[in-house]
Amino acid sequence: MYSSAVLLELVSAGMSREDAYALVQAAAMETWDAGTLFRDTLRKQAATRGVVIHERALDSAFRPERYVTRLAPVFERLARLS
Repeated sequence: MYSSAVLLELVSAGMSREDAYALVQAAAMETWDAGTLFRDTLRKQAATRGVVIHERALDSAFRPERYVTRLAPVFERLARLS
């Protein structure tokens, strides 16, 4: 769920989009296969690449509020359709 936000945080921090995508994709696949926490796997994958991911960036990316902030208007529009 948080992969797109992590990707944007990494790019904002100066990483190329291609490198950020590769890191996030590798972490997501390892998380899926091993059942580990995505945030922990990101740190591990970043360390193997010599990349530092700041905790503040992860805190920002892993805020569930990012995904629900604009839901009220969507539900209001949906209610008007029915």
